[in-house]
Amino acid sequence: MTHFRTFGLLCGLTGAFLFLLPTVADAASGAVIGSVTVEQNSPSGTLGTWTLLTPDQSSMKFSTATYTADITLEGNYTLFAEPPEGMSAKVYLYKGDELIRMLDRPQISLVIAAGDNFRISITYILTRVGEVSIMSDPNGIPFRLEGPNKITVNDVTPYSLTSTPEGQYTVQYMPPGCIHPRPQSLLLRKDGRLQFAMTVDCDTLLVKPTEENPDPEDDSIGVSIGGETVFFTDVPQSAWYATYIFDAAKTGIISGYNDESGQPLGRFGPENPVTIAEIAKIAHKLAGINERGAGRPENAAAENQWYASYIASAERLDWLLFQDTALELNRPATRGEVIVTLLQALDLPLEWPKGDLFSDVHRRTTYAAAIETAARAEIVAGSLPEGSAGLPQFRPTAPINRAEIAKIVTILMEVREK
Repeated sequence: MTHFRTFGLLCGLTGAFLFLLPTVADAASGAVIGSVTVEQNSPSGTLGTWTLLTPDQSSMKFSTATYTADITLEGNYTLFAEPPEGMSAKVYLYKGDELIRMLDRPQISLVIAAGDNFRISITYILTRVGEVSIMSDPNGIPFRLEGPNKITVNDVTPYSLTSTPEGQYTVQYMPPGCIHPRPQSLLLRKDGRLQFAMTVDCDTLLVKPTEENPDPEDDSIGVSIGGETVFFTDVPQSAWYATYIFDAAKTGIISGYNDESGQPLGRFGPENPVTIAEIAKIAHKLAGINERGAGRPENAAAENQWYASYIASAERLDWLLFQDTALELNRPATRGEVIVTLLQALDLPLEWPKGDLFSDVHRRTTYAAAIETAARAEIVAGSLPEGSAGLPQFRPTAPINRAEIAKIVTILMEVREK
């Protein structure tokens, strides 16, 4: 439809003046005809997110305390608010200074015409709460608590939060002189009570003393392997992977490096990539599969190597990765190859891939089913490049290091025991 502007001509003895009457075409051209100011109020200072849907089905979304949107279209507008966890919302609609509507739900609709200036005030009320306590034996253990609405607490046990919003809470205990245990995570429901507890016993988590530091708090960990304590000098107890390496090493699934005579060198190599041959051995150890008696490997590169029996067994078991008998066994294994091999060794059922978890894993990606199955079971996760948005990346063809494989193996040990 074509819109025409209406012009008037005012004539006088001194000259002629042209003036413009506003029409629908002005709104279509993007001229500002009004405004909507959205305010968020919360007793705790935690704000939600609101979305304003416009007549042309476009939208704007903000989580700031105050924002004023210029209006260029007449018609119906709807605001949706997403309250912080554990909170409900009341919405107040003002036209100028006059309150014209109040709703006890996080949604409101309004009609805006040229010249209208509205203000929407969203007030959040904490209504779904419970109690969280953090205990330890003995008391006085430092911890870090993270919860919904960006709640963060760094303190020592015992500690409690009352009237705190429902949601997921995670506690990382940090006992001095001990390797940090894996975080505990629990879900708080309305009117519920969570209790995190830990008994600190470092008898098996040895820390290597030195002359300069006879009472170390941040040194290499020691693991009892074959009746002998081996200190990994390249695994500080404060490292994120220390607890995973400890668990994987003490069970014998992943060991450190040995010299030619088989004596431990005291190095684990957390940053070193895992090879195809190594993942064959790790998979057998994890699943408790006896590799002996499999015969000679079909892959000629495995002949007379330390990993010959593991490769032969993997071939006999028809593991997907090892069906290629020309596979280069000393190259770094990819993240996808590691996941499919470990899940197959444990005989875990796979889910059909949907391609909706990672930006770089699609339905036709090699080993997509294994990758997505592991991700949905929280065995693995992806990451977002800094400053980017959208789905995380998994990097299925990237190599994986020994620290990462120790974490995956530790999680899978727990899965196997369930």
